[in-house]
Amino acid sequence: MNKKEYKKLFKEKLAEMPRVEFHILIVTILLCCYGAIMICSATGSMKETFGHIRFIVLGIVAILAFQFINYHLLSKMVFAIYAFGIGCILLLKTGMGVDVNGATRWLNLFGFQFQVAEPVKVCVIIMLAWMVWKYYGTRNKAMLTLYCWLLGGFPALLLLVISNDLSSGIVVLGITFVITLMSTETFKLHAGIFGAAMLVVGGYVLSIANNMPSEADIGELPFRVRRIAAWIDPYRYDKEGHQIRQSLYAIGSGGIWGKHLGMSVQKTGTLPEAETDFILAVLCEELGIFGLCLLLLMLGVLLYYIYTVAISYKKSIFGRVLCIGVFAHLSIQALINLSVVTGIFPNTGLPFPFMSSGGTSLLCYMGEIALVISVERRSVIEEVKKSMKESNDS
Repeated sequence: MNKKEYKKLFKEKLAEMPRVEFHILIVTILLCCYGAIMICSATGSMKETFGHIRFIVLGIVAILAFQFINYHLLSKMVFAIYAFGIGCILLLKTGMGVDVNGATRWLNLFGFQFQVAEPVKVCVIIMLAWMVWKYYGTRNKAMLTLYCWLLGGFPALLLLVISNDLSSGIVVLGITFVITLMSTETFKLHAGIFGAAMLVVGGYVLSIANNMPSEADIGELPFRVRRIAAWIDPYRYDKEGHQIRQSLYAIGSGGIWGKHLGMSVQKTGTLPEAETDFILAVLCEELGIFGLCLLLLMLGVLLYYIYTVAISYKKSIFGRVLCIGVFAHLSIQALINLSVVTGIFPNTGLPFPFMSSGGTSLLCYMGEIALVISVERRSVIEEVKKSMKESNDS
């Protein structure tokens, strides 16, 4: 078989292989379009909506371009990628740091302003995937888990100390926890750490619940204590409980089918951050529980496809862990945002994937989808090469 015939046969077999990359791309675009519609409704601003759409188009172009690049190239740049993430956090302490709403979480780098926590999450996923791939064969899986926790815990700690961003730090720790749990199978170690963390958090919340401040005194307490107190009893504190109260009003007034698109009452100055952290409240008010279930169904389908790629590609540990990291990031962030909007968790200030307004977060989500598609495409190509080799040998 000459080279031309080989290429022709290769393309034919490649076209015959079952692939999910097209499905992943379609569901991602549907989620982004759903988000653009809700942002337009929440803001009433075509300018902001078109700005969001530009980021969607840029993300789609990046996905289509990156699918032809071998993701293994990232393993050769892993230390530079991780250092970039750490460096961005440290640069917040310089003149490049931008203060927004009293917190320095944005960085102005060469005229481009972005939220630091979002690319840091991607950098951590890539670093941990390389770490697991490099040392997966080691007998001491507990030590590998601890090293991964150090690599994930360091940027999480920096996000808390430098940018006062506890919520993003929790997401980074959650990503690290899921990756090590699914990759190293050290279940007892993970169960012990998770149980200890829940005891600490539960004890802290219980101590606040047993010493609830008066409405006059709550303003003197640290803002995290204020948020937890307002979460425990949002109707007791007028200012601190305002956001969650309005969110619950919006969800409750929407009912099953909603008030129809564009008819939200709470978004008109009553509900803060309506187009970002609390966009699900606007969605529930306008499209009801049905609209929320539709969103969760699309996200669930996307997560299912990502999980399918992760478990089906057994040849590359690096690729599998990349997919696990993306799965963990999207699911954890969606779960936390949904829990905040419905009052299950205290307010943390995290956007919902693909829905909330914000170019940095959207591009990072799209970049992660590009990683998954690259892994899936490489897996299919290797399967085709393997089958062709076996047929030639026989």
